[in-house]
Amino acid sequence: MLSLLAVAALLAACGGDEGVELREDRQLEAELRQLRQAGEAAPLRQFVPGDWDHVYSFAEPVTREFVVEQVGRPVDMGDTFTGPGNMLVFTKSGDVQDAVSVEVNLFDGSYGPGVRVIADPPNTGRLQLNDGSGSRW
Repeated sequence: MLSLLAVAALLAACGGDEGVELREDRQLEAELRQLRQAGEAAPLRQFVPGDWDHVYSFAEPVTREFVVEQVGRPVDMGDTFTGPGNMLVFTKSGDVQDAVSVEVNLFDGSYGPGVRVIADPPNTGRLQLNDGSGSRW
């Protein structure tokens, strides 16, 4: 029993806080594609209603180091996100709530809770994110 506790303590000491695990979100991807094809705009919160107050959008490729630099917290991902598409990291008071990848092209940046997703008028196939602050790093 004592050796089992020692092994558990050793494993806990070796394991670092990797943060929330990056995952694919096919439902969000489908909803964003539909919005783009319709040429519409909508609040991102309409598609991602969770408890978040900030979202970071990273186009591929992006390194884990850059993500941590921007977000201020770790995300459990490979050394480099190579997509395809974008990685979205949602935070609440600085803590990572969710990290998803979508095969949709979004503009990079850091946005507040009122961010809207807008079909890009020149039809470049990208979606704009806009919270009125003009924030793009």
